[in-house]
Amino acid sequence: MGQTRCRECGGPVIEIELSSGNEPLMMRSCSACDAREWSKEGEGLDLRGALDRLSQTGSTRRQSR
Repeated sequence: MGQTRCRECGGPVIEIELSSGNEPLMMRSCSACDAREWSKEGEGLDLRGALDRLSQTGSTRRQSR
């Protein structure tokens, strides 16, 4: 399994999946430049949208590298 790389700098990315009810959200964070990216079902999501979804349903997290 290959490691995910940052779109900004090419550094290693940590992926954290947050379960928001029936809608899992994915947050990717670059270990090198601290860029962050949110998505839901493969579609990009802005931070406000992600926070709104999480605050409505509560969340649990699962981290992978």
